[in-house]
Amino acid sequence: MAASADTQPAPGSPADGTVKSLDDASVESESCEKPKLHWQLLPRHGCTVKEMVCVDQGRFIVFGDERVVPGSNFAEGQPFFEAFAFHNIPGYADNLKGTKTVSFPLLVRVNSSADPPDIRDPVFQQCSIPLVWWPWWPMNPSDFFLQSVLPLERMLREGVFDKGIQYVPVLDGLQQPSHFQWWLSPFTRHKVESLEEVSARTNTGRRCFQRMVLCNLWQFWHWPPGRHWLDGLRPNSAAQQVAFIERRGLREILNLDDVIRQCSGLPLGHGRTAHCSLVSFDANHDFPDAVRLLQDMDVLIGMHGAGLVNAFFMRPGAALIEIFPCRFGDEHQRNYFWHPSHAEMQTFAFQIFVTDEAACQPSELQKHPDGLNFAQGVQFIHATLARDQDIVLSLELVATALERAAEAQVNTLAAYKTKFAENPEFFVINQGYNLTLQHH
Repeated sequence: MAASADTQPAPGSPADGTVKSLDDASVESESCEKPKLHWQLLPRHGCTVKEMVCVDQGRFIVFGDERVVPGSNFAEGQPFFEAFAFHNIPGYADNLKGTKTVSFPLLVRVNSSADPPDIRDPVFQQCSIPLVWWPWWPMNPSDFFLQSVLPLERMLREGVFDKGIQYVPVLDGLQQPSHFQWWLSPFTRHKVESLEEVSARTNTGRRCFQRMVLCNLWQFWHWPPGRHWLDGLRPNSAAQQVAFIERRGLREILNLDDVIRQCSGLPLGHGRTAHCSLVSFDANHDFPDAVRLLQDMDVLIGMHGAGLVNAFFMRPGAALIEIFPCRFGDEHQRNYFWHPSHAEMQTFAFQIFVTDEAACQPSELQKHPDGLNFAQGVQFIHATLARDQDIVLSLELVATALERAAEAQVNTLAAYKTKFAENPEFFVINQGYNLTLQHH
């Protein structure tokens, strides 16, 4: 007769005999090109390494860590790893109640006699080292680039690991967006798979690892790309090629067609004339094609928002003009794209602040305030409603910004850096705005 649940020996007890200890564990012996990992360099990038870990349906199964083994050494509340990140629930505006959510806490336990066979009797892989991290705003290609791609690329470039690493984002069960593959596939020999995919029970036999890297990458969002991202990009246009980024739904430039028409032909001084056009990256799934388009641009103009991350792929000496609607822009938001641009001085960055209240129109969200996330305070509501206003853009402001960009672009990046240090207000159009700039 089979023993009842009440009479079965406790997992890990001598009478059980089915729970593997670290000494009993098997290690994958097949020959392969093993990943290179300099674990001593991990802490400065917000990462740590764990030994002998399996994953099962999003949960971490730990071997050899007495703090998670029931008994005298069990450490109540001792964190295995403290991960923290926010993401939006796709399909809902980001400032509605319940849209912004913290990633689920880590689920960690010791191995058990009731585990599936490949976890109960594991063979730990040496040929794959998963790098597990919790991306901030993973569904947004721009935020994912700033807060995940840049720090991961920097770690690869600095030799923390090689292309044998496997990138494993944690997505709380959400489907992996397509931009993960085209951002990260150049940096690894493995397919990018989410923790949910790697830990699925259909992945039997491939869920246990001799080493696993766990990372918090968000604090490095402001690291700009290395020079080699821009190698080979050279000016190839005689006229000043100006691209306006189109936004839809929130933060629209209501008179954008008129501005583009009137902008073309503007004399900018230094023998330059503006040639203005419209670009949209919303439906562009061909990233190399988007980069080729950006190589031809001298100036990129747009409302504050995710689309401006494309400025990172413009050639050195190109300019970014970022527009803020009325009453919007705290220190973080004002420096979100400004700071990376100035950190390595590869792109000339300018900002336009719209202060004419008649030019700023309420967004659709302001007309339906009941669903807004008041839990974050009235100041948050005011800031998000101000951020998402539509505007009627003054051609005069655009012309001023373009003239200053042209003046900066006829000089060297070194001269630009000097000018920014001596007169940062030159790069801000609308002196009526009280702005505190970070100097680099």
